[in-house]
Amino acid sequence: MTDPNWDSGVEVNVLAVPTHGNWTRVLDYVDAAKRLKFIVEDVRNPRPPAAPGANPQPAKQTAQEANKWTYAKDKECGADGDLKAPVNPANSLLPDAPPGSLIAKIGGSPAGKTSDALKSFVVGSFCIIDIDDKSKGTLYLTMNADPMGLLEREGHLYVKVYRSV
Repeated sequence: MTDPNWDSGVEVNVLAVPTHGNWTRVLDYVDAAKRLKFIVEDVRNPRPPAAPGANPQPAKQTAQEANKWTYAKDKECGADGDLKAPVNPANSLLPDAPPGSLIAKIGGSPAGKTSDALKSFVVGSFCIIDIDDKSKGTLYLTMNADPMGLLEREGHLYVKVYRSV
């Protein structure tokens, strides 16, 4: 199999506490003709690069920010979650994924859990996934955490999502 070509991608700010329900809507529709690639960098430069061909102005030095979020009181992690988390993963949206990890679902509603999805999976800091014939619908991302623990969650992750072309 050859490597697919990827579109230019979208960068999504996935909040630890989504604005609507349990999930952040990323792509309105994905279908079986696509592969998806997800990349979450450990650090993120808050200043976007200059456009190609632009006359760059001298910029003030800006510090990179850690791409992390908090899944419980004083418990911070990146997109791969915390394998030693002091919480019961059975209460999380996706019990087989580490608490705090970035997870996805295709289909369903932002108010639902993973059981309403056609497909749900762990994304972590890097993932490429083939969309099967039965998995079509809206792509959502969120933190794998207990939905009842909203008050303990903080922060966000910047995620780059690409579709095969």
